[in-house]
Amino acid sequence: MRKMRSILALLLVAVLLAAALPFASAATPDCMDEDELRTLLNSVELRPQKTHYARMDALLERLTAPYDGLDNYDRLREAYDWVVMNVEYSWEPYSQDWAPAYDCFDVDCGLELDAGAAETMPYEVVNRAYYALTERKGVCYDYAALFAVIARYIGFESFVRTGEFIFETMFGTGHHGWTSIYIDGREYVFDPQRDYRICFDATQPDKFYYFGVDEEHAWRYNPEECNDARDAGFAKPGTDFGLSELVQRMLPLVQAVPTEPHEVPIGA
Repeated sequence: MRKMRSILALLLVAVLLAAALPFASAATPDCMDEDELRTLLNSVELRPQKTHYARMDALLERLTAPYDGLDNYDRLREAYDWVVMNVEYSWEPYSQDWAPAYDCFDVDCGLELDAGAAETMPYEVVNRAYYALTERKGVCYDYAALFAVIARYIGFESFVRTGEFIFETMFGTGHHGWTSIYIDGREYVFDPQRDYRICFDATQPDKFYYFGVDEEHAWRYNPEECNDARDAGFAKPGTDFGLSELVQRMLPLVQAVPTEPHEVPIGA
């Protein structure tokens, strides 16, 4: 009987240890077929969007510039791989180390909006993205914020999502953050933090298991309603948000004024 109890105890310890591991071997890719995803991403008309925080935009330009000559798919993939391989999972900037604790981010990076510019995305998202980019640390939410900001800088309509995630080991769910990109009204998941785990905390090459998961295969993800409020803080891609808010509001009125056939536009 004592021997049986010892065996059961060892089995229990093994199960608990297994649940704590990234467990790449237990996961199967949920992402789209590479050729299908490449075709989809390359069909997108890019509308690059700066944050208009000078320090952040300078870093984004430096990060994305080496990929400028690539197609949409490869530009986004290279940026995704950079996030996966260069950000370390850490609760250091938080006042508590359990989820959900995303409202306990303690660091304000002191970013200043460019003079006369309107905010293109929530400061909270840009601030956390800046921290993850400069300190190379953060939790899933910060991975998601950084990749969403990079994707927007490249020209994709991206957002940050939070909700419940079903772990690869199937031992339960947990609160999680990821990036979503909208293409033709459909949502696609990009989850750099889970790929960080899948490649054993960036000690192995990126497997891209969560690079472009379509709605039909996003069964692991259950978003929260609070995402709607956060989404409202993201400006519509394609607008010149370097202008002041007053000018932004006046533009539709100016554009609606009819002009004479041979009238020379102001500033020509």
